Amino acid sequence: MALLEINDVSFVYPDAERPALLGVSAVVEEGEFIVLGGPSGSGKSTLLRHMKKQLLPAGRRQGTITYDGVALDEQPDARMAQEVGIVLQNPESQIVMDTVWHELVFAMENIGIHPEDMHRRVADIVPFFGMETWLYQPVRQLSGGQKQWLNLASVMLLHPRVLLLDEPFAQLDPVTVRAFVQLLQHIHQELGITIIVSEHRLEELLPCATRLMIMDCGSVIYDGPVRDSICKMKAKEDKSFLPYLPSATQLYLACPYQVDDISTESIPLTVQEGKKWFAALPAPALPEKNKVPIRSEEAGEPLIWCENISFRYGKDAPDVLHRLSITVYQGECLVIMGGNGAGKSTFLQCIAGLVIPQRGTIKWQGQQRTSLSMKERQGLIGYVPQNLFSYFIYDTVEQELCHAAVDGSLVEEMMVRFGLREVKGMHPYDCSGGQQQKIALACALLARPKLLLLDEPTKGIDPKAKQDVIQIIRTAREEGMTVILVTHDTEFAAQSATRCAMLFDGGVAAIAPSRVFFTGQLFYTTAVNRIVRQHVPDAVTIKDICLLVNKVIPDLTL
Repeated sequence: MALLEINDVSFVYPDAERPALLGVSAVVEEGEFIVLGGPSGSGKSTLLRHMKKQLLPAGRRQGTITYDGVALDEQPDARMAQEVGIVLQNPESQIVMDTVWHELVFAMENIGIHPEDMHRRVADIVPFFGMETWLYQPVRQLSGGQKQWLNLASVMLLHPRVLLLDEPFAQLDPVTVRAFVQLLQHIHQELGITIIVSEHRLEELLPCATRLMIMDCGSVIYDGPVRDSICKMKAKEDKSFLPYLPSATQLYLACPYQVDDISTESIPLTVQEGKKWFAALPAPALPEKNKVPIRSEEAGEPLIWCENISFRYGKDAPDVLHRLSITVYQGECLVIMGGNGAGKSTFLQCIAGLVIPQRGTIKWQGQQRTSLSMKERQGLIGYVPQNLFSYFIYDTVEQELCHAAVDGSLVEEMMVRFGLREVKGMHPYDCSGGQQQKIALACALLARPKLLLLDEPTKGIDPKAKQDVIQIIRTAREEGMTVILVTHDTEFAAQSATRCAMLFDGGVAAIAPSRVFFTGQLFYTTAVNRIVRQHVPDAVTIKDICLLVNKVIPDLTL
């Protein structure tokens, strides 16, 4: 008997113009590891919420969902709370208690587990998650990665049979993502728990999966074993979903020396498999001088000086930023990278004037930033935070955009550019996480600031939308805008940045032009660079390799 059965399910949100789900059918067997991919707004999050009884969204629903042979809505609430766990995109949206220990036992207390059993379960789970050293810490002191770790541990304490994860990597740095994926792999292999993950960043995740489901416009387009689904895309010459695949797979499919008749076994999914395949390419595949053409960009005049910035959130708290110094130049796109808790978001907030450093100075074109009035700062600086919970203040998407726009005639163009026309009448909080990110970015651009600060702008958005954001950043820079963005997405950073900086231990540990930065890193670099580094050391994107062999594929977004 299937663990979960979804039979011809369609669903429409209140006041929505089109269905969020359209005739979805799927059978989930016990012990599967399923990855859900697809564009933002394709129905992935909605489908996950239909598998969790307590999170069923309001709206018009058709079709049936059964769990363990019984209709989901007829299952006891207590059983569903324990056996089907979910981890959401924003780590803070699930945490309700003040300390790690209290948060771990909160859900168990609510379903009436005996105190002795609670203690035993905590003793069993905490070492598995490596949480012993921060078990009694206040939650507010945890990094984003630790908070997501805590959410997963809290769910696992209920001993679930099914684990649902809705874009769990959105706010995690590359090192933490790899650790999180390894943890999921251990949970799947050692405990046999069924895992269903909705995610845009499939680089690390897809090699662990037993099954890939691709959704679009509320329907399931591809469904099957991972490599079989890729072969179906290749057979149909469907390039629209290729950007959702790992870089090793994209490089394999884009290579002009690759045979058309591929076999399932030959498709690389990991960096290791990609390196083995790339090293075995025939000799003529790459020219003798494996050098990628590099276009140098001249720096503009200095726009912002940060000198010896130090900041802490409490009198007795440690410094988040410590004697940080950096200069930002007009017209550049400076990408700030670093681990969770390195101070990246705090740095942006200092630039925006949302927090005031205890020591050091920030100057805007030679003028003290503190001498600028609030109105002047709002006209000069646009800021999109990582957490959008308090960002939106109007009842519809269209109203948000119109309020932000300096020129109202550009609102329609921006909605088309970001694919927001279909949701323009919806409340922003009824939109998907990726759509909310697009709305916030569109609002910031419509305000026409001189400096644009973006904190994780690709959080929750699909690969196609990332390419749109990259092009929008390039266009904004051509029009004289300066961009500083924080991201964990190395692939996005490699394509959008003119310079990259690494924050570590409160200061700038490294700063260099984009290509120099990524070819000098081991973990904070692209998967493509890891694959081809021994043969083409300065290549960081798939486009670099295509240019090197004079083979650019125009209809494939790379």
